[in-house]
Order: sequence, then C-alpha cells, then structure tokens
Amino acid sequence: MKASIAVLGLIVCSMSMTVTAADSLAGRRPNIVFVLTDDQGYGDLSCHGNPILKTPNIDRLHREGVRFTDFMVSPTCSPTRSALMTGRHEFRNGVTHTINERERLTLSATTLAQVLKSAGYATGIFGKWHLGDEPDHWPSRRGFDEMFIHGAGGIGQSYPGSCGDAPGNTYFSPAILHNGKFEKTNGYCTDVFFTQALKWIEATKGKQPFYAHISTNAPHGPLQVRPEDEARYSDQTKDADVAKFFGMIANIDDNVGKLLAKLGEWGIERDTLVIFMNDNGGTAGVKVYNAGMRAQKGTPWIGGIRASSFWRWPGTLKPADCDRLASNIDFFPTLAELAGAKLTDEVQKQVEGRSLVSLLSNPQADWSDRTLFTHVGRWPVGADRSKFKYATCSVRNSRFQLVTASKGETKNWQLFDLKSDPGEKTDIADKNPGVVKQLDNEYDRWWDSVQPQLVNEAAVFPAENPFKTLFNQQFANKDLGERGGVSPPVSSPKSTGGLTPPRSPEATKKAVAKKPNPSLEKITDDPALPRVLLIGDSISMGYTLPVRKLLAGKANLHRIPTNGGPTTNGIANLKKWLGDGQWDVIHFNWGLHDLKLIDNKHQVPIDDYEKNLRELVTQLKATNAKLIWCSTTPVPDGASIRNKDDGPKYNAVAKKIMDEMQVPIDDLYEFALPQLDKIQLKENVHFSPAGSEALAQQVVKSIEQHLPKK
Repeated sequence: MKASIAVLGLIVCSMSMTVTAADSLAGRRPNIVFVLTDDQGYGDLSCHGNPILKTPNIDRLHREGVRFTDFMVSPTCSPTRSALMTGRHEFRNGVTHTINERERLTLSATTLAQVLKSAGYATGIFGKWHLGDEPDHWPSRRGFDEMFIHGAGGIGQSYPGSCGDAPGNTYFSPAILHNGKFEKTNGYCTDVFFTQALKWIEATKGKQPFYAHISTNAPHGPLQVRPEDEARYSDQTKDADVAKFFGMIANIDDNVGKLLAKLGEWGIERDTLVIFMNDNGGTAGVKVYNAGMRAQKGTPWIGGIRASSFWRWPGTLKPADCDRLASNIDFFPTLAELAGAKLTDEVQKQVEGRSLVSLLSNPQADWSDRTLFTHVGRWPVGADRSKFKYATCSVRNSRFQLVTASKGETKNWQLFDLKSDPGEKTDIADKNPGVVKQLDNEYDRWWDSVQPQLVNEAAVFPAENPFKTLFNQQFANKDLGERGGVSPPVSSPKSTGGLTPPRSPEATKKAVAKKPNPSLEKITDDPALPRVLLIGDSISMGYTLPVRKLLAGKANLHRIPTNGGPTTNGIANLKKWLGDGQWDVIHFNWGLHDLKLIDNKHQVPIDDYEKNLRELVTQLKATNAKLIWCSTTPVPDGASIRNKDDGPKYNAVAKKIMDEMQVPIDDLYEFALPQLDKIQLKENVHFSPAGSEALAQQVVKSIEQHLPKK
C-alpha cells in the first residue's frame, strides 16, 4: 500500500513538474540564436542518416535538443522567411514568389524582430533577408537593430525590379549592406556571416537578452565553395555538384561548432536557446539521400516542405523527439512567449500559428490536430491567379496529405496516408472520398480567404535594383578593384571572415551620384524618318546607343524603358511598351531571363516560354510593324545561374515559332558564337563595349533590310 502511495505521489509530482516546467518557460527570456540554412534539405545531415555527409556540430544540436520530426515549412525561400517573421502563411504577407516584387513582406505586418525588440531584446540579422530590397523593406526598418545582409535571394543575384544584390558579388569577399552602407568583406560568405554575428553577440551579451538571426545563403546555388571544403567530398562522390554542395554544408557545420564553442567560452551556453532549421526541401543532395521522402524544393510534396527543427537550451530543455505536427508559422508565437512579449490585439489577430512552448517542455503533450496549407505560387506576372488555384499545392493534417501537381485549374487531387506511407507512393483518394472532400473544402475556404492579402501582384517595378543604385552611389569609381562588390575567384584561399574598409580615399573623392542609363532615355522623333522599337534585355541595352548612332538619319530608334526580362514580364507589359502602336519595325527578343536558373529551375520553363512567346508574337503582329526576331546570345562557360546548353534549346523553340508565323530572324547567337572570346566578358553573359559595337552592326544590317522609305 505504501509502495502504491509512493508511486502515486511520483506520478502527481511528475505531472506537477511538467506543468510547472511548461509555465516556467514562458517569459524566461533566453538569449536566442537562430541558424537558418538555404536549400539544405532534411536529408542533408548525418544525424538524419545521410550516408556521405558528416555534420558533427549540427548533429550535436540534434542530440542535445528537442527535435521536431514533423516540421513543415514553405516550398521556397522568401515564403518560409515571411512565415517565420510573422507567424502566418506567406500568402497573407503578399509573398507568392521569390522575385518580381512578390518576395516583399507587406509593410502592414508586424515582424518577430519588432515584437522581441518591444520586449527588451537586442536584435541582429546576419546573411540572407530576401523579404524586400527597397529601403523601407530592409530589416533595419522591420525591428532589427543590427543589419548585415546581402540582397535578393542569393549573393550575386539580380532580377528585373527591386530584387537584386550588389553588382559583381560572389560568395568570396562579397560586399555586404551593414546598417545602411556597403562594406567589402574578406573571406567566404558563411564565415563572414558567423564572424560578424559572433562579434555582435560578444558586444551585446550581458547587457540585455539578444536575438541573433544567422541566415546563410549557402548551400544555395551557384555552388561556389572553398576548395578545401569541396575536397572533403570529392573522393566520396562522382558528382562534382554534390561534392561542392556537401562541402558548403560542412563549412556551415564548422561555423556552428565555433558558435557553440564561443557560447561555452563566454559562459552563456545555459542562458541561450540555439535553434537550427533549413528553409525548404532539398536540392543538390537529394540525388544522394532524401530520407525516404518524395520530391524536393519547389514542390508541395513532403520532400519539398519538411525541415529540420532542433531546439537546444542546456539545462532547460530535455533532449527528445517530438512527433507533433508543427510549422514555420509556430516560430513567431513560440519565441514571443519565451521572451515574455505582450502581443497587441492586432498582432494576435495576425498570428495564425501556435506556440510550441508546451511541446518544448513536454514533447508528448496534448496537441490537437490541425490543417496546414501549401501552395508553391510562382504563377506568371499579371496572370489570372484563379487559373492557378490548383497548381502545385497541398493540404495536410497529422495523418493525411492531399496533393495536386496540376498546372492550373484542374484539381487532380491525390491522397496519401503519411503514417503508413511516408514516402507517398500509394494514392488512396478513391478509397477515402470523405477525407478528400473535407480537405478540399478546407482548401477552398483558405484560398478564398487569402485573396485580399495578395498585395504584391500588381506591384510596379522600379527602374533599377535599390542595392545596385546605392552601391554605385557609394562606390562611384568604375575600377571594380576599388569597389565593394569585387570578389576573388572560387579558388580563393581560406577565408578569414573579416571586414576591410569599404572604399579607398581615391574612390571616396570620386563618389558622385549615378547617372541614368542613357540607353533608356526617350528620344524626340524626326517625323520624316521611320520608327523602330527595340525590345530586349540588358544585352540589347548594351547595343542600343551604337545602333541609334548607326541609324542616325535613317530611322528613329526607340527602345523599351527597362530591361525586358522574361516572357512573363513581356506578357504583363507589352501593351504599355507598344504605346500607340505606330511602329514601322520592331526588333525583339526574350530568352536570356527565361532560361535563367532560380532555385535550380528555369525562371520560365521551356513549355511556358513557347506558350508566352506565341502570345507575344501574336500581339506584335497586330501592330502591322515589320517584325524581326533576335535570337538569344550564347551563355559562356562558367557563367553563373544559367546553363550553356539551354540557349540552343530555347532558340530552337523560338525559331519554330518564327518560321510558323513568318517572322525573319536576326541570328545573334550564330553571329557571336565564333568570336565569343573576343567580344564577350569572361564567364559572363554580357559583352564588352567592343562586343556591343559588333552586335550593333549586325542588328543594324537586319533592321536596314526592312526599313520603309518615308
């Protein structure tokens, strides 16, 4: 009897301790370090069973923390980041893409950094932001005291509109925006970000609790890696990209080790919660190991949206697995509760996630079922989004996932039992119509509810990336060796993670405001001459002035007032570019931006490119102008974010369309190919001034053949 009473007492005591532990976590105000990697998959960790990759330091976070084994994120970069920052689905933040102004976090949202700052935290971000590159969207305006970031979705990226990094950046010694001004760094990007974060933590610790947001751009492509890191895996795989990718992750793991060592050295390890996550499904590593999951980044399958989520707080959190269904939208309310932040009524209405505090205290605590929604987004600019309601989306609860890989209006739902079929191999929709109907109805309600919040769909593109504008104003000297954006080659020596002065005295003396691009300036027509319109990307911007000079006295040469970008941009803007439509000749091209790789996928897949280009040619023919198609110029060896072999494929599609619609072709591809080493920049799709002059002469020949006499 006494034994029974003793056991009962232990049970009651245990229950009391659990409740007390859960309650005691709220408002404990730990320091918080959040490490978020870019394009590393759930399977890209040795603790998750990867047969090649070794990640001993991240494994330590796994071993010593609470591990959420069913943690959902969004399919791509910006969407996950916006959900983490706001506690709600990315579509409610206006984020439906990673570019085209649709990556910008709505200014009406309250961020996690703002909430933590209001609770007395110092806040710093180091690395990738990807929620808006315009100054009013910068993290320094969204609650972060310390800002140390690159632009766009990756170092060196640049797209039409506001999404773009500092010109010339690579992963080695990139120019970084530090509290509003660019600084030239010295070292490999991941080392630089962790070094700066640790410097800030050391200066901040002990004064107030801190939130350090370390978001690496690695191992996102292009796969620029330190040679010594690539060498760790070059003899373990025949795939060079995998060796690079794993080398980049190994470098992240080294930095996590340095972080943990410093926290211990400073005596704040037991006062600091360290959280590790990846932002979406796997990429380059899935060909080696994907933890048994189906698909990868950019898809609505579990392999595209499951992430690692490790929470380590020594002496407070007991290491354990937690199999409850959790999500990136839970991050905000969890940290807010731990920080003791008081949320306003407005912010409480904003947050749709749940606090994970009870699960951190007791990973087996009661947790009611829930429904989570995934939509890859990324429909074309200006498209009727109702036609993409069922394009690559999913709905799930703790047991079932309803998925469609449809391209648009057709549902084509498939249903999977994730408990018995985690690899999603067997569609059971026909056997469970009730489940399909329930989840389908929930999806319909969700889709309708987010439509008013898609605030970026009709956003106006600025003429130039804000990072580029600021960079050029700060570093006016045209010698790239004196500018913050120049970087050593990929065979760079070991990085130090340090900073060098942002510019030389000579560069400072020469600093002047950036002048508008003269190729985009409007001209006044000579009414006696025919009107010619150039439509194209930055390649055509390079030859616009030489063409105008060569056609002087023969034609009024106009061009569209911006980089034409991909065909999706043309679909959205062609009517505006054509104006009154009174053109005699239109020389046009799309392709270089369509075949551009974003998240290892073409910005516009070749089937969509064909469809878009047919529509554009149809619209152009309606002007009754003489049309001349210009083939896309070659992609050279070593160029980033494009594959050399894609140019001929896209050009072949364009040629088929032009032949069918009887549009003559100015074949700049074949013209440039034999002389690329003389006229094109090394490992760059752009041309030297002499190269642009050579292209201009070829363009003029094609235009002159079709000029009417006036």
